[in-house]
Order: sequence, then C-alpha cells, then structure tokens
Amino acid sequence: MKDMGNLLAEGSGKGNKAIIGWVAFYVVMAIASFVCANIFGYYERTSVDLFRGTTVTTHRNDFIWFTFMALGVMELIVAPMIAIAIGKTHIKLYEGGIMGKGISKWFYLGDIRTFDFVLSYDQVSVDVNGGQIVVHGPGTHYKVYASNGPEIQQAIFQQKSQA
Repeated sequence: MKDMGNLLAEGSGKGNKAIIGWVAFYVVMAIASFVCANIFGYYERTSVDLFRGTTVTTHRNDFIWFTFMALGVMELIVAPMIAIAIGKTHIKLYEGGIMGKGISKWFYLGDIRTFDFVLSYDQVSVDVNGGQIVVHGPGTHYKVYASNGPEIQQAIFQQKSQA
C-alpha cells in the first residue's frame, strides 16, 4: 500500500445497531418458517365408512414440511453470518484517498461477502442513511456500517473541495 498521508477520520461496523436489527429479522423469519412448516406441512383427510362412521386422519406433506424446516434452519445459520459481515465493515479517510471494507451492493438479497476498496476522492461520492454509509465508486457501491456517518461524509466533502 502506498502512503496515503495522515488519517483524517474512520468508522467501523463493530457494535452497530443494524446488527441487532438484521439478526432479529432473520430469527423472526426462522420462527415464521417453522410455524409455516407446521401449518402448511400437514393436511387432514376425511374418510367415510358405512360401518365405522367418519374418521379424520392427519398426514404430513413431507416436501412442504422439509422445505419450510430447511428454510428456517438456513435463516438461523445466516443470522450470525450477517452480524459478522456488518462488524467487519470499516472505512478510513486519508489525505490521499479512502480505503475500507464494505458489504456488497446485493447485501439485501443475501450476499454477505465483504469487499476491500481503495478509492481516490475524485472517484467517490457518499450517501449516509442512519448508521449506514454508501460509498459510490466506479461501477459499484459499497455499504459500510458506521455510527459516525455524517462526520465521515463531511470529511469527504472537505477533501473533495480542497482538490
């Protein structure tokens, strides 16, 4: 890594409130999947016999039951992985550019990979949405979770105006 100058500002996703929100979302979705497995995975069959009368038997539709159960288990597995991915994100602003690690732009579709980025100030624009910073680079953007988003955004604007 070339020398990028003095560190101006930094932010990290460790301890971000979004971790609790995303984990809670996936846990609730897992519970909903388990409930759906038990609601939609069973059906009742009524049979009428002239001698014994009407009988109702409950049967399990294995395909539907296993599908919902597998979905619930996968959601419980993904929940801590989401927390780890958000905790890994960070951004550092130097005099010569920006570097950090962000989450994929497809994060909301389940892509929890993180990507390193190094950008100059003329290549970047930044949006702040609560505890999330969206760094727009050439052809893509990275989501970085940091509680000091407005401070980071202001520092980037100052560096861009000085150039």
